[in-house]
Amino acid sequence: MGGDPRTTLVIVTMDRFESLVETILQVEVDEFAEVLVIDDSEASDLRKWCATKRVTWMQGPGENIQAARNCALHRCSSEYISFVDDDVLLPTNFGSRVVDAFESHPDAVVVGGPTISNNVEEARNVCYREKMSINTHTGTVHDDSYRWVPEQPVQVDLLKGANMSFRTEALKEIGGFDTRFGGPAQREETDVMVRIRRLGDIVYDPSLHCFHKQRGSDAQSTGGEFNEEFITWRFSNHGYFVAKNFGTRTWILGLLSILVRVCGNPESLLQLVYRRTMLDQTFGVARCFVAYREGLSRAKEAYDQTGEA
Repeated sequence: MGGDPRTTLVIVTMDRFESLVETILQVEVDEFAEVLVIDDSEASDLRKWCATKRVTWMQGPGENIQAARNCALHRCSSEYISFVDDDVLLPTNFGSRVVDAFESHPDAVVVGGPTISNNVEEARNVCYREKMSINTHTGTVHDDSYRWVPEQPVQVDLLKGANMSFRTEALKEIGGFDTRFGGPAQREETDVMVRIRRLGDIVYDPSLHCFHKQRGSDAQSTGGEFNEEFITWRFSNHGYFVAKNFGTRTWILGLLSILVRVCGNPESLLQLVYRRTMLDQTFGVARCFVAYREGLSRAKEAYDQTGEA
């Protein structure tokens, strides 16, 4: 079925050939102005495969996912640009659904939907609240898109990076994605949402639901063992995100919030203890707080270099 090709579909990938192929094989290519793969892999297998599927392949910058997404943004001339992960399965007529969502919500600058996952062993599951919000007083993030499917489209504060579609000109106006977020790039999509929300609404639409093949716990492990580096980067990037977007005062309140609150993201002290004692994950709790402090330093360094964080 042909769609309304006003959307460019972008998938950033690195060394995940089989997963990316499975994702693309269930994409209706004709629905999009272009299906664009930004590839940071060293092997050339994916380039050859894309050439047989009317999919545009581009070599990635080899920096991080934000830089790769910015490469796609600079190339894009369509009205809308959709980013999905290389381990996401899209619903039928996804391109048409994106266009319909924007047309139904003319004030929206970003639309996205649930990214359902078989994620059952996360510490955050005890804090499931059916909301996607950011507390601007502490910078605390609540994100339940892995399981929350609302009955009707709702306005939210953020969307998951695995399933987000933008008005292209709005994303270009805010300068795209911040490449200073490090490691696995936690918080880079939240940062974009905070900045672009000044231009319009963020809409969470159940018609855009996708399935996330990768469990969240898999992303945090290496060889079956919990990866301490992942959670450390989460705290470092969150500290940077809060200081950059809300200032030092909120950063301090955010630190106090981590010590006393029960739920939220990044994990509170109670959630960190839950991870260690109930999920048998080995990591340094004190190291998480040190990483959060490092995020503030990164924000100050960015400001000193550019005049803006």
